[in-house]
Amino acid sequence: MTQYTAHPSAIIDLTAQIGAGTMIGANVVIGPDTIIGVECDIQAQAVIGANPFTKAGQDRPLQAIVIGDRCRIGVGAVIQNGIARQTTIGVGCWINNLCNIGHDVQLGDRVVMGLSSSISGHSTIGAEVRIGPGCTLNNRSDVGARAVVGIGSLVLHPVAAGTTVMGRPAEERSAHLAQARALRVAAGQDQTSRQITRGQGSRLRRLATHWGRRLWWRILKR
Repeated sequence: MTQYTAHPSAIIDLTAQIGAGTMIGANVVIGPDTIIGVECDIQAQAVIGANPFTKAGQDRPLQAIVIGDRCRIGVGAVIQNGIARQTTIGVGCWINNLCNIGHDVQLGDRVVMGLSSSISGHSTIGAEVRIGPGCTLNNRSDVGARAVVGIGSLVLHPVAAGTTVMGRPAEERSAHLAQARALRVAAGQDQTSRQITRGQGSRLRRLATHWGRRLWWRILKR
């Protein structure tokens, strides 16, 4: 008996295993040997089981995709089959619209991927990692648990657990901000609001003093 709900237009391979309470939207494609946990939400046009877009390993049988319980996979997201190992998505992950997860990727539990972010093949992402919208993680990326990847970042190097990185290429947050400020200073754009309004403030103070003195003299003459 079918325990999940699927839109009539969804294409689901007969060998796929889908847990109870899972919702599958319109035009979703689920490939062979895919395993999906309970109470997942797979939205329209997602593809789970895309062939890896690489020449490597084409002579080997593809590995399955395993998706944990209570995951949400957004509109148009793509998850590729593994080549050397299963592509694995942990429990409670949130994969936003138009995200791409490459072959052999391992996502820990409760990972969040922002809109249109991409993880290239063979990467390992720890539990509770937050990946901002528009991020790109290079192949074989290693991101430790509870790390944060800022919006639009390009990850080329390992990210330690619990750290925040940002930029293109991504650097630790304090280093990125220091470099950005140095560039603004070099371009003459790093002025505080006090510095920007200093001249205007001086003029206002002089005008207030002038009219204040005139008013005071009028009062005295009375």
